[in-house]
Amino acid sequence: MKLNLLKLKRLLPIGLLFITWFLLSATVPTSSSTKENRKRFVGIWEMVVAENESGIELRVPPGYLKFFGKDGSYMFVIVTPEGTFNSQQGSFKVLSEDIYSENIKFSINPNLRNAASKVSYSFLNEDTLQIKGTVNGVPFVEKWKRVKTPVI
Repeated sequence: MKLNLLKLKRLLPIGLLFITWFLLSATVPTSSSTKENRKRFVGIWEMVVAENESGIELRVPPGYLKFFGKDGSYMFVIVTPEGTFNSQQGSFKVLSEDIYSENIKFSINPNLRNAASKVSYSFLNEDTLQIKGTVNGVPFVEKWKRVKTPVI
């Protein structure tokens, strides 16, 4: 019973953030090709692999989530096993078949607030997304898996 309560406490912040994000998302008209590309992003993704500066793949612990909204919003959340979390949110825009931009409007890390970056992306399949970029001079390479959620 105590273990289930701890799991519930850990998942509560994620649930509240997801509900808030979902309610704020709305469809915004865009050009046909970018709209189709953006549709592929929409949903919840969990980071599964990150590369260090030497190109060595590192396994990422569970709880690194990114939410892409229909309206071009996104939220990045890290939830630790202890139930603490870190977040940033902003907007994203698909610029081409392999580049999108992220504009961070809010971050718990003050160095990331109002940062903007262009990110290379490729869909390895419909449920796997690889991204590469640099934020404030720090390079990153990440692989994300789509989180399957029940229809509400």
